[in-house]
Amino acid sequence: MVSYNCQTGAIVFGRIGGDPNRPVEYAAIGVKGYSTDPNGVIEAGLRNDPNQTNRTITVRVRYMGNQSSEVTFLFDFRSFCSGTSALNQPPVYNGGLSNQVATVGQPFSYPIPGGVFSDPEGQQLTYSATGLPRGVTLSGSKFSGVSVRDGVFVVTVFATDTQNNSASTSFTLTVLPSNSCGSDPATLGQVLRLTQPMFECATGLIKFNVAGGDGSTVTYFAIGITVPTTNCFDQLDTGPRMSATTSPT
Repeated sequence: MVSYNCQTGAIVFGRIGGDPNRPVEYAAIGVKGYSTDPNGVIEAGLRNDPNQTNRTITVRVRYMGNQSSEVTFLFDFRSFCSGTSALNQPPVYNGGLSNQVATVGQPFSYPIPGGVFSDPEGQQLTYSATGLPRGVTLSGSKFSGVSVRDGVFVVTVFATDTQNNSASTSFTLTVLPSNSCGSDPATLGQVLRLTQPMFECATGLIKFNVAGGDGSTVTYFAIGITVPTTNCFDQLDTGPRMSATTSPT
């Protein structure tokens, strides 16, 4: 959000959304470095450059001293002064996503907090994400599912407006190993054997079950489903799952 004087090149930066109690600082390449002073001037040499490709400045905004909160947008001063529509401004990340902890085999749910992202033009936003563990998905603005992999996952969230401009941020999802793998202690000392697995038809979640043995760590392996692993949880892909349910009996 900016206010601009086409005759003098004076420009005033502003903000939309975010935490009103946190001070912000502004910068624009070729205009000024980071400062809490929202005022600047686009120099005459840049404004009057006949090169038509040189018509925008990149404005940067962040919470004071917090580099990771930086967001940017392009201000097309030539279009602004000619009365044509300026370039669409991308969404803004306002903070609020926090690191999360889940456990293999247990349901996980995390809605994106309202107002995490906002759009300067008020356009509807759609969300997508990368880096999620197998078994967890993003639907609408909510993460949910059952992770079948433990580890630390860096999840990047994208908010995209109707003109395909986007803003992104990342959070860490730490998935802890399950403590429900292995034999029931009451069966130890018996012959190690496989028992009926747990399977969810809707999600493809599968849990391999064993009984007996001497208490040593058990390795699980199923052709076409999982490589040898000590993790007793996995997920059957949609294709094989659908084939199994549609095959004649």
